[in-house]
Amino acid sequence: MNFGYPTAIGDHKTFMSYEIKEMQLEDYDSIYALWKSSEGIGLSQADSKENIARYLAYNPGMSFCAWEGETLVGAVLCGTDCRRGYLHHLAVDKAHRHSGIGRALVERCLAALQDVSITKCHLFVFQDNQDAINFWQRCGWIHRKELFLMSKGKQTVCQPVYPSGLTSVPVQSTPLPPTPPAARLAPHHQADRWYKAPGDG
Repeated sequence: MNFGYPTAIGDHKTFMSYEIKEMQLEDYDSIYALWKSSEGIGLSQADSKENIARYLAYNPGMSFCAWEGETLVGAVLCGTDCRRGYLHHLAVDKAHRHSGIGRALVERCLAALQDVSITKCHLFVFQDNQDAINFWQRCGWIHRKELFLMSKGKQTVCQPVYPSGLTSVPVQSTPLPPTPPAARLAPHHQADRWYKAPGDG
């Protein structure tokens, strides 16, 4: 999809165009470089090429890049858990900001989510990234003040809370009954079924 926007150069304006395409893993190095040069984007091992390949395979046709000729000028990750959509790492090259590229990338993602019947999308912004907060608010996104984000990594250990005076809770081991043959043959999960919990989260 091609878009155009006016860019001021001196006392004149020139009309420049860019194209939005589905994100391809072969462009990972350029995409990662853009993310790394963009303030307000936190990168980790989750953004390795292997993990991004897995993410794109799990969410086909939902993440996009903006190109000006052969130059990458914008990128965004988009995915879903089959209940809500999520945007990550929206970035636009500094020289191409305030030109509609970021908004166009977001609209493509939302359209892709709507194609699979996902009607609400969430995103995460660092609290001190006021420029990003202003951008999202201009685009109609709202701050969910009633929510509190919590995360847990594999290194995090849950600290038990015991009744007063106890340092542990005795556990009586009870042998499990034999598993019926029919249950042993049943699948452990059904990937094609999901349920919507009450509420509007």
